[in-house]
Amino acid sequence: MKVFIVGSYQNDYHRMFTTRGWKIVSELKDSDLVQFTGGEDVGPKLYGHARHRLTRSNPVRDYMEQIVFHRARHENIPMAGICRGAQFLNVMCGGKMWQHSEGHTTGRHMVRDLIENFEFEATSTHHQIMMPHDEGLIVAVSNEATVKEKASDAGVASFITRYGKEDDPEVVYYMDQACLCFQPHPEFPTQKELQDIYFYYLEAYLELGVKY
Repeated sequence: MKVFIVGSYQNDYHRMFTTRGWKIVSELKDSDLVQFTGGEDVGPKLYGHARHRLTRSNPVRDYMEQIVFHRARHENIPMAGICRGAQFLNVMCGGKMWQHSEGHTTGRHMVRDLIENFEFEATSTHHQIMMPHDEGLIVAVSNEATVKEKASDAGVASFITRYGKEDDPEVVYYMDQACLCFQPHPEFPTQKELQDIYFYYLEAYLELGVKY
């Protein structure tokens, strides 16, 4: 299997894939999977919301990754995203974002798979949470955020705050776009079990015959 990796901090991603026999390719057209990586927040302009005071985005990266997304769609190549990459694919598939939350930025927590009914432990290093489009299948959730804030749907500079724990999407699948959004960080070298889960999802939802 061949993967084209998009974004920053690529060394850990290279290691994660190559240890499972994947080949890293430099041309998108040669890949079986386009992998989006972590980093800055996705710019709220992409989903029609005003900017939260704690949102930190990179407009150049947003622009370049939109080009990659549309090229992959044109070539019918499946895509997967980790952390920011998950949030980016969620937005590109019509979803929106809670622009700030409390409870997900440090430590580890349990994630519950809603489809196969199992749990796994995951890293927690993000302050934004996916709001999937109706066409997105919420595969797995956690129950960590105590506060979540989003801009009003009209995109004006007013914000809605929600208090109290509820199911927060951690894994979302968009079938029509062949996109898998995975919020945790399996690429970290110490995350062998989480990597196994990630590659299980690549096979189960993107139908990639991977060894996990």
